[in-house]
Amino acid sequence: MNLDYRERIDKVIAYIEEHSGQSLKLDTLAEISHFSKFHFSRIFTAMVGVTPMAFVNRKRIQHSLVLLTETNKTILEVAGQSGFESVSVFNAHFKRYYGCTPGR
Repeated sequence: MNLDYRERIDKVIAYIEEHSGQSLKLDTLAEISHFSKFHFSRIFTAMVGVTPMAFVNRKRIQHSLVLLTETNKTILEVAGQSGFESVSVFNAHFKRYYGCTPGR
């Protein structure tokens, strides 16, 4: 892949890292990269190894682990601050990634 593509994807990754607690849509990420949604998804997956939304969820789960282990926040607070729309969605992603529930 060319350097321009790398710079565009790096810009999106930086945006995701800064805004992972907010609602992130594929359309928004594609706009940041200045690619069409379809092309962005293909390029991102080829360069990063996972789909854009899988990457977003991984960043959110990693951030949630920091909040769970280093603060006294409730699971509900952590789920919200990590960008998940509900505790049940947060629990499902957390369990899929770490093999246990956030409460454990």
